[in-house]
Amino acid sequence: QRLGEVQKTSSGQLKFITDATLQIIHCRRVLKWTYAHGYYRWQKKKEVALKNLFEHFQGEAEACLEKLHFWVEEKIKQFVHDDDDGDDENVNDDGDDDDGNN
Repeated sequence: QRLGEVQKTSSGQLKFITDATLQIIHCRRVLKWTYAHGYYRWQKKKEVALKNLFEHFQGEAEACLEKLHFWVEEKIKQFVHDDDDGDDENVNDDGDDDDGNN
């Protein structure tokens, strides 16, 4: 909603962000189960080539998922310009920096 207000865009036009987030959740759930499947499926030594291929595709899927996650989570921040969020992440409640300098 806040992004819609900042960009003056309807929430219907920004539905792709919600869809991408739901897709990330679904993909992480599927990827999680591929590790168990890969562990139990290829126990025999004669299937080493198939296991290596499976692990390669698993790594490719993980890399693509991380890229999608980056674009949704990090790149969307450039469209939200909210001054009252406060960008002072290194300041404690007492006003001191995390590194001890004032």
